[in-house]
Amino acid sequence: MRSVALGLALLLALLCGGCCDDRPAPVAGQPAAVYQLPGSLADVEAWNRAHAAGHTRELELADRERSGAELTGIDLSGLDLRKSSFAGANLVRADLRETRLDKANLREADLREAKLDGAILDHAQVLGVTLTDASAQAIRMRWVDLHGAELRRVDMSEADLRGTSFVGAVMDQAKLDHCDLRGADFRGVDLSTASMAEVDLRGAKADDATRWPAAIDDPLARGVEVNGVTLKQLALDRQVENR
Repeated sequence: MRSVALGLALLLALLCGGCCDDRPAPVAGQPAAVYQLPGSLADVEAWNRAHAAGHTRELELADRERSGAELTGIDLSGLDLRKSSFAGANLVRADLRETRLDKANLREADLREAKLDGAILDHAQVLGVTLTDASAQAIRMRWVDLHGAELRRVDMSEADLRGTSFVGAVMDQAKLDHCDLRGADFRGVDLSTASMAEVDLRGAKADDATRWPAAIDDPLARGVEVNGVTLKQLALDRQVENR
């Protein structure tokens, strides 16, 4: 019991001491106050110890503001951070496995070598995000715009990426095997070195500038709309021509 109490005391000292507002400390017998996340690298190690001990699980952390923060190696796994802002933050090697980041702001955040397996980023703001060498297996990142994103060697195997726009993203050696890519936008994207085994491309968009890996030899046959034309439309046009 004493170790638990010490762990809680450490967490409260870390979080309450770093607050940038006047939120009161919790009072015995009353609901816990809303705490801030660490805002600097100096606080990350203590946060990670408290998180590993399970002392952060009940904190209300959604809708937090940590734009530009230096959070290399932070463990935020399994937390609810919906609508939070980490725009421009340094999250290199951060642990975000199974973290809720729906509608979060991750514009130009650095997530190199981060762990995002099983995380949820539906409708998140991810323009210019860096996910180079990140592990994001089974991530759910639907209806986002990845323009300007660096996705070199990212592993998104078995991810749900429906409706996501990859226009303007760098996809060198990205791993997209077994992904749900229905409705995704690949116009002008170079996927020539990406791995795309057994992907669902129905309703996806492409154009003459899209470069596909060898595994995607006939995108039209896979349900991709190329230059605004689907395989069904093409077949109908050919029927009309042959009459």
